[in-house]
Amino acid sequence: MPSPNFELYAKHNPEHSEAYRALVRESLRAGALDSVAKEMIYMVLLGAQGYLPGMRTHIESLLAKGVAAEAIREAVRVVLPAMGSARFLALYAEAEAAIAERSRG
Repeated sequence: MPSPNFELYAKHNPEHSEAYRALVRESLRAGALDSVAKEMIYMVLLGAQGYLPGMRTHIESLLAKGVAAEAIREAVRVVLPAMGSARFLALYAEAEAAIAERSRG
């Protein structure tokens, strides 16, 4: 299932969206990593960035290619600790900086 958000964009920006699709196709083409491994990486990065419609599109694509649901779950689990802690630590540092700034002035 195509991402409804991207399809809306593509409807109004066909040339630019096709250029973007070409970039994605080239990025996912097999090389040192096979195309499924690359799509797994791409899928979890979309999710980590909060673009859930794109993540869902690639999950459906991976399942259609025969990737096991548990392999997808495992890929997602791999990124959650890093994604969660990195965001939390940045938020915490910003909060501490704001608190320190407020207490100084």
